[in-house]
Amino acid sequence: MRPLVAGKCKDSDGDGKPDWQESAILDSDGDGIKDEQDTDNANACVPDPKAAKCDQDGDGQSNDVDTDDDADGVDDTVEVALGTNPNDADSDNTNTPAVNEGMSGTQQGASAGDDSKTDTDADGKPDASECAPLVGGKCKDSDADGIPDWQESAILDSDGDGIKDEQDVDNANACVPSVNSPKCDQDGDGQSNDVDLDDDGDGVEDSVETALGTDPNDADSDNTNTPSVNEGTTGVQKGDSATDDSSTDTDGDGKSDAAECSPLVNGKCKDTDGDGKPDWKESATADADKDGIKDEVDSDDATVLEVKLQLKLLLQGPYDSTTQTMLDNLRTRNLIPSNQPYVDVAFGYTGTETVKPSLLTTIGNNAPVDWILVEIRDATTPTTIKARKAVLLQRDGDVMDAATGETTLSFQGLTKGNYYVTARHRNHLGVMTAAPLL
Repeated sequence: MRPLVAGKCKDSDGDGKPDWQESAILDSDGDGIKDEQDTDNANACVPDPKAAKCDQDGDGQSNDVDTDDDADGVDDTVEVALGTNPNDADSDNTNTPAVNEGMSGTQQGASAGDDSKTDTDADGKPDASECAPLVGGKCKDSDADGIPDWQESAILDSDGDGIKDEQDVDNANACVPSVNSPKCDQDGDGQSNDVDLDDDGDGVEDSVETALGTDPNDADSDNTNTPSVNEGTTGVQKGDSATDDSSTDTDGDGKSDAAECSPLVNGKCKDTDGDGKPDWKESATADADKDGIKDEVDSDDATVLEVKLQLKLLLQGPYDSTTQTMLDNLRTRNLIPSNQPYVDVAFGYTGTETVKPSLLTTIGNNAPVDWILVEIRDATTPTTIKARKAVLLQRDGDVMDAATGETTLSFQGLTKGNYYVTARHRNHLGVMTAAPLL
């Protein structure tokens, strides 16, 4: 027998119906609460609007099929990901005082859309729109830094690296993702790139690197240091210890490109001779056209200055009047030196001419007789020697180049014009043309 309460049968849920009239096993409204304990067996939203069969927002769909139970404009799955309550349209309590409250104090949201308007990072985009689409049940994280987009601003750039926080994998480091960022202190010298004259710390100022065509943010932009060392952020070399760009010498004249580029002229590398080729591309030691002017200061280092000469003479000593040629006894006796012999004090010639071995086996009128020293002298001042060359004399009197056998001699570095020509021999008197030739 059930105990009476104030003379009446027990009513567990206080709905005016005694327990003996309400089933302890049936759930008439499908709200998950047995009738005997349910204050309203006909309304699935009582006592809990979150019940699966409750149509909390009155849109004709029960919660178990409705994708937006509280009708706040934000899907339930997005609210779960955001951490707001899918059964409370004002779960973030931004709408104060609350309006349009639903059953048991839970806001239905038929007219209050606070959760759909909340903008936590104040970038003008609601949290809900920045959260969707979900990825693995979590809110979207565009930069994959572990902070969802709705918590990172799409308009702020906290570290000043030119990338908005929502897209920046590290909002506190201006060197990530790019060391080229103006606010990054790439070389760690205490100066950000926008004020540092040498961002990568390679010893070459940024303006000079730009003029040279190297990368002011990569100390080894010419890739001369292989394998690379001391790499900086995202694979760019900082250059604290590697100074390749400052050591590069493209023209091989012993002066680095950076040194030859400076000072800049209107933002371009120095061009001493004004030929359109900067000094760092023209050697200060080489003379391409052999005109006696180094390429770096030669406005035309491609045009070879050259005087050509064909010369015929006879030496009295070996001359044979019968054949009217000279004897080649020195050759047949292997007495012709391989190297030019005019290095003694009397002549003071320092040339390095060497005879082509096959010439010493030549017979007939073209057989070599001996070395002679040919000089080109100034037309106005004959004592001034402009060029000299040790050559071989053939039996018929033709003079030939010792290295090639050619009978046309070339004297480079001389401008075309008139010159005196002299011929000197070790044991004959020298001779000179009576007047300038050529």
